Amino acid sequence: MKIVVVGDGKVGFTIARSLDQEGHDITIIDNKPHVLTNTLNLLDVVGVHGNGASVDVQLEAGVEYYLKITYNVYASNTATSLTLNIQNTAN
Repeated sequence: MKIVVVGDGKVGFTIARSLDQEGHDITIIDNKPHVLTNTLNLLDVVGVHGNGASVDVQLEAGVEYYLKITYNVYASNTATSLTLNIQNTAN
């Protein structure tokens, strides 16, 4: 399954590592290039540098459906709203 993880912090990395170990096709979005580079050196994943709440970045990463786990409610709501707009225009 192709899965996009937004955020390469402790939670995002842990989720990506677990899903990678299960054999899923993982893309990680993060706005910190050095963090993303470290993850790409450790896991068999694709990295996209940018803001996960950006429609352009989500499209580049191949987002079709969106589940965001975050402590930042504003960022989560913004990203989810943008993704729903992507889905509505794609259908």
